[in-house]
Amino acid sequence: MSSPENNQNELSGAEQKVNEYVERIDKGESMESVMQGLPSTFRDAIEKKLLAKEQQKDDGFEQKELAIIPPQYEGLDAESLDFIWDVKEYVDPQKTAQEKERKARVIAYLREKEENLRKKEESTLSAQEDAEKIKKGLGISKMESLETKEGDAFSEFRMKNGETDAGFFWNEYRNNKAKELKNTGEFEWGKERIYFDVSIQDCEKLRDIAFIIASEKKIPIAFKYIDNEKTFPVHKDGKETRFVANFASSDDARKFYEALAQNAEYKTLVADRTLDYRGIRIDSLAEYASGLREIKGALERIMSAHVTESGAYEYIAESGKKMVISKDSYETFKGQYDKLQEAIVEEKKKWFLEKTQ
Repeated sequence: MSSPENNQNELSGAEQKVNEYVERIDKGESMESVMQGLPSTFRDAIEKKLLAKEQQKDDGFEQKELAIIPPQYEGLDAESLDFIWDVKEYVDPQKTAQEKERKARVIAYLREKEENLRKKEESTLSAQEDAEKIKKGLGISKMESLETKEGDAFSEFRMKNGETDAGFFWNEYRNNKAKELKNTGEFEWGKERIYFDVSIQDCEKLRDIAFIIASEKKIPIAFKYIDNEKTFPVHKDGKETRFVANFASSDDARKFYEALAQNAEYKTLVADRTLDYRGIRIDSLAEYASGLREIKGALERIMSAHVTESGAYEYIAESGKKMVISKDSYETFKGQYDKLQEAIVEEKKKWFLEKTQ
């Protein structure tokens, strides 16, 4: 029988080994190869360490920079923040200049952070890239070389598999037309999206349908879906994004969905949940969301504010903090919210008018 002292030594040895595996992954070694053949206890410990390390990254510098963001704007991306942050003109011009400089500094920081994150994501994906090109009608297992055939930009796809968060793996596909438009600035990830509440098991069926429609209807598209085999169970809690398709314009999104709605196999897919993406729900599986969805969420929280005895407006921010803003600020936000609602109503008309034609 082993003594308590021996058990303690064994525990320390196991912890040291876990730290060694984590260090190897941090240095760029493939997580899959490092964890291959390890018992589940080791794998679980490594996953927990990686998740903890990911959450602690860049905390010091980031919190110092983000501390200068007005609390009512917390959690917004650079573009949404630029739109919603209204710098008023103060009596003291120096104060106005300081506030404008403050805003410019935060926007620049967030844009740089987002760009670095995008580059990191693309680098991670590229490092694990299968460099696959899928051609219409060829079946997923039959891959071609990377040479693109002229005039086939809609049916030639590149596939990447990578980790965008600790333990969260994606399969990402984009056709060459989407890549071409991305290079010219005409296709931006996250601008025009359709989210699908498809079951994890049916993601590949939806992927295959997307190949066919993009090719036949000549639609630039980039989409990604959760990698069921590699993703840690902690990320499969029912609240994760499972499948999202990106388009160059809302017209392309509607064109894609119009064909999708007529697809026989799509009609057999069943939603096993319904999440709110702050967009336009177009059927039990799909919800269209433009790039303004983040702004809408922030404005809705402000619109829920109640008037205090002092005449100020109080609401709960996304972080859970109580926020207080002036009546003038509330009215400014209300004007922005009303404009956004008008834009959403007009977009809804386009979607549902086309569905009834």
